[in-house]
Amino acid sequence: MKAINQNIRKILMLGIILTNTILFNACMANMANYGRNQVSNEARQTFESYQVLPDHNYYYIGSNVHPDALIAVDKSYTVTSSDIWIKLEPDKKEIKFLVETMQRNVSNSPYGYNMLDPKGKLIGFYYSRWDPGPVQMDGENKVSIYPPDKKESRGFKENK
Repeated sequence: MKAINQNIRKILMLGIILTNTILFNACMANMANYGRNQVSNEARQTFESYQVLPDHNYYYIGSNVHPDALIAVDKSYTVTSSDIWIKLEPDKKEIKFLVETMQRNVSNSPYGYNMLDPKGKLIGFYYSRWDPGPVQMDGENKVSIYPPDKKESRGFKENK
């Protein structure tokens, strides 16, 4: 009887270990589709100098009076989350208006970020006072850019 209980325990432990291994691998496979955002003074300066990069598509989220974020995505990528981002056909004047509006409406300065794919390749640039949401690859040169995380931001943390 004692030997049977020990065998049952071993089988249960092996089952738990196997289940955890499968769950861990599934999570890692899903995370392989996510890129990252990297703080970048160069990205910030690009927006704050009102540059319009001809090889990028521009989008913002929020209202045009109180935008939450502004992104510039390389034209070789298709933004699959474009239903939540509003596409711009920008000129220097419009970029200036959005950037100055974002600077004026907050107690902390917006940050610039490089948006990178899972391999570290530059997808585009992000500008906001809010921390950027995840960057998810939806296939070859298709990217879903999530809205900013408005719960807490880098600037608010640093101002505390």
